Amino acid sequence: MLPFLHLFSLRVPTYALFVGLGAALGLSLFFLRLPKGTARAAARWTAAVAAGALLGAKLLYLATMPRGTPLSSALLTGFVFHGGLLGGALIGLLAARALRLDVLMLMDHAAPCLAIGHGIGRVGCFFAGCCYGVPVPWGIVLPQALAAPRDVPLLPVQLIEAALNVTLGVALLRYARKEREPGYTAGLYFLSYAVLRFCLEFFRGDEVRGAAAGLSTGQWMSLALLAAGLALFARVCTAELELQNTRLVLRLRPLSCPLPLRITASLTRGPDGRLRAALFFFRKKIPLRTRKRRSPAKRSALLRRLEMPQVRLLDIRAVLRVPEDAAATAQLTGLVRAGLAALCARIRAGQGEDAPLSAAAVPSFGAKPSSLFVHAKFSFRTANLIGAGLSSLKKSGEKRDAPSVIHR
Repeated sequence: MLPFLHLFSLRVPTYALFVGLGAALGLSLFFLRLPKGTARAAARWTAAVAAGALLGAKLLYLATMPRGTPLSSALLTGFVFHGGLLGGALIGLLAARALRLDVLMLMDHAAPCLAIGHGIGRVGCFFAGCCYGVPVPWGIVLPQALAAPRDVPLLPVQLIEAALNVTLGVALLRYARKEREPGYTAGLYFLSYAVLRFCLEFFRGDEVRGAAAGLSTGQWMSLALLAAGLALFARVCTAELELQNTRLVLRLRPLSCPLPLRITASLTRGPDGRLRAALFFFRKKIPLRTRKRRSPAKRSALLRRLEMPQVRLLDIRAVLRVPEDAAATAQLTGLVRAGLAALCARIRAGQGEDAPLSAAAVPSFGAKPSSLFVHAKFSFRTANLIGAGLSSLKKSGEKRDAPSVIHR
């Protein structure tokens, strides 16, 4: 280990050198990942974000430093990563609002760069002898450490975290190659680093980082970071719908769960000639019960709560035939085509011209029967779904609790 480097007549702290290298590499990678116009706009706020990160890291260190630490020493040394992450994120949020940039897009681009830059900075912690590990027989002795014991073999937890951070950053770069839901890359970084840091805190030997209720400051901050990552993943619920004539398959992914909930509905004609509906959850049949239909006012209120879903894919193919009436077949086909065109136009007006939509209706003048195929993927905001559900439950509860009126 080497706390200082002597370059010509300069005495450069190794910690500051590696932190600077990590910041430079992380920022360079971040601007390379951004579109050109966005990168130019974001570059104006680089100094402000860096200052916010340094201020947040220093303030959290001052808030958690041990009692009796000289203020002059605390001001010159000591930073906390979680405080820097929070301070930089707050200034970055203000910058994104001022520049009218997509916050989630910036977070997704920044996440792998932050992990790689943080990993390089942790190497500086090892050379300075701070953020050291617990004593182990096979550990590394740091004879010139600025903060760690100099004659005790210690676990090189700084190098372990550095390697894990760089590995996480590379994995996030590969993850972000495919198109993901906005916020998912940042959410995965928050979740992964929170778990990583929470576990590594058990192997830290420095007591200056503070503790409360049996957990260190870093572990409490990791729990907050874990909640933020879960919130990013839980922003939307996705649904995939397939309709093939009388068979409907619905796959729901609540809170981005990897295994979708599969619901299948089919309509068949029984021996008595009556139509019968069947509903399955995975492979288990669900008994159908008749329910009172919602009034149009309640349905419209529920739809307003849900708002317009984000259509990820829409493919509609219809074959139409009116038996023994070619003119009616052509007229029906024209009406369906006009309706599908209006639907696609409305979706494109809300989502842009690049929305993945495909709709076609063709007539059948031969013996081929009518058929309908629909394949759609769309997503709802989880907050809207929860709000709609709570609103529906509240109204139904008010109706049950309403006093009965006795007519005399």
